[in-house]
Amino acid sequence: MLDLFFTSLIAHVFQAHIKANKIVFLCIQIQCSSTWGLIPKIISTLSKLNVEVIDNRSWHPRGVDTTLMTEIFVQDDYFLTANEEEIKSIDERIAEVSDVMTTAIRQPVSFSL
Repeated sequence: MLDLFFTSLIAHVFQAHIKANKIVFLCIQIQCSSTWGLIPKIISTLSKLNVEVIDNRSWHPRGVDTTLMTEIFVQDDYFLTANEEEIKSIDERIAEVSDVMTTAIRQPVSFSL
């Protein structure tokens, strides 16, 4: 019974943070040339951005010079922990995630959030 109470309380707090735009969910889609170690690099970069990966799907055809398609759903708690004086807008945070990911991949990409 106590576990059910805490689960309900956590769910309520989580919903309140979502409604207050304190937690943002992003879908990151990347299309780029396949290279060895690219997926671990993407995941470690997301970790450095302090976002939680909810789902990650990647696919590419067989062969040489293929294109990697990656779709990653993340939960961004930035607005929960950001300092009130230095807080960014949602658009600024999305631009930051986009810039950091583009830099990490180090190649021309088709990138969308």
